[in-house]
Amino acid sequence: MSNKESQNLSVTLFAKHKHATETSTLFGAVQQSQQANYSAFDGDSESSWYRMRRRGQWTWQGVDPVEMEAIFSLIASSDNTRSVDALLDTVEGYRAGNWNYEWTAVGMQHQKKAQVLADEGKAEQASEQWLQACTYFGIAAYPHLKGDNLALQAETLAFKAFEKAIAQLPFTVKTVETQLDGKTLKGYLYLPRTDATLPVVILSGSLDSLQTDLWRLFVDYFAPADIAVLTLDMPSVGHSSHWHLNEDTSRLHAAMLDKLADVPWADHHRVGTMGIRFGANPAVRMAFLEPHRIKASASLGALVHALLTDATRIEENATHVS
Repeated sequence: MSNKESQNLSVTLFAKHKHATETSTLFGAVQQSQQANYSAFDGDSESSWYRMRRRGQWTWQGVDPVEMEAIFSLIASSDNTRSVDALLDTVEGYRAGNWNYEWTAVGMQHQKKAQVLADEGKAEQASEQWLQACTYFGIAAYPHLKGDNLALQAETLAFKAFEKAIAQLPFTVKTVETQLDGKTLKGYLYLPRTDATLPVVILSGSLDSLQTDLWRLFVDYFAPADIAVLTLDMPSVGHSSHWHLNEDTSRLHAAMLDKLADVPWADHHRVGTMGIRFGANPAVRMAFLEPHRIKASASLGALVHALLTDATRIEENATHVS
């Protein structure tokens, strides 16, 4: 994708969204309460912001902390109309101060840098910039609510940037697809090497993140251990947006588990599952439903029990998957 093509794609996707519905209006804005204790998984909860700001997680994913604070500053200082005056990140329309607009703008800067580096033959540096762009686009779409058109456009940019990065990464990433309900289910298989069949971990994040957010887990932890990773979006999000989340939370994971038998680089006799936040639910569920095929399971910051048994929590989170 050339710089001109990148610019044209951005113009095409967002041209008609000057007056787009603001994310906070989709299901009603809830003012965040000031949290007593910081959580690396939840991020910063402040009463003047609609979204949880996940500084720690986003920095770990590769976001420049200085750029991040600059984006927050542009959002907070905007004079444009907000859907909720008391909440800084609710600027209406795709324009200065809007959450999606500001994160996408910086993502496009990294995308341009990536193309320049690629044209100069600096493949590895270019891939880093493509991944940066992908991360910024993904955050632009956060928290990935159903019916958020701006978020859908940002997700499109994120996946396209990721596909560009794949071709130039110092490790191998394969696209794995299977059919479910007549629709294509898509995941990314990360491989430290391709000269042998390797044990594989099926990995998912939460309902407010994309599978492309998880690549650093592979680089930092699984690749050094010679373990492959298959990432998968949760139902209603990203490449899994065609499916609604229901009580069978691991249905998509089960379909991918079946598909692994046809993937030559994956040892389908040595499969583990891992999930973060809500993604931990299908990870653990798979371990119970497929005890002979799932050899290990791990969860981080899991919402496994209370969220599914407490009626109040269920109602609060229903907006994500309706």
